[in-house]
Amino acid sequence: MPLILIFVFALVTTPLIAGSHKPFTVMLDPVGDAHDTGRTIGTSYERGLTLQFCEQLKYMLEDQHQQLRVVLSRFPGEKIKEAFERQNFSNRLQVDLHVAISFYQTNDPAIFVFCYSADATTDAWPLHLPDLAFVPLEQAHRLHFAQTQHHAQQIVETLRKKYSRQSTINGPYALPIADLHGIIGHGIKIEIGIRDDIAWADSLACITHALEELIS
Repeated sequence: MPLILIFVFALVTTPLIAGSHKPFTVMLDPVGDAHDTGRTIGTSYERGLTLQFCEQLKYMLEDQHQQLRVVLSRFPGEKIKEAFERQNFSNRLQVDLHVAISFYQTNDPAIFVFCYSADATTDAWPLHLPDLAFVPLEQAHRLHFAQTQHHAQQIVETLRKKYSRQSTINGPYALPIADLHGIIGHGIKIEIGIRDDIAWADSLACITHALEELIS
């Protein structure tokens, strides 16, 4: 197997915060693609709902924060050809915050917040690397592990303060989430339980607010 498939090349720096000289960059990662339809929700597929949601979320975030850079991990009709293609895209852009979005159908609306963890004990150990290094894919999440957990907790707290009557807020959970595997920036997944294929819009305002609170 070629070395490039095992290692992610990255400039290891202190994470940037909103208001710094470099625009704060958020990648929105809607699950699914032209090949992977995801779950069936009502008469629609998850891949279409997540893309619609992320397109609207991008518009709302950029409308409120002119200096914020928001990019999507995929576009309509795009097929993800290689394993870790989205992760490599996120890492090449040196994304500050990577947010994966997924939906499932339920009669009880809920929101789950996750960050990546492979081992609850060793992930918290300091990872010492030179300024320019090849970061093993399995270790990428450890670069900002503690701060990513803090961000996930902040999102949950913001949602619980204002939206707990609308949806049950769960987490944050640190698990080996495939969508976040190999992300060097702060990788968070938000999974939203909705009643039908038009209810995704009901969660748009609360997720926008939670992310705004995090990056402001």
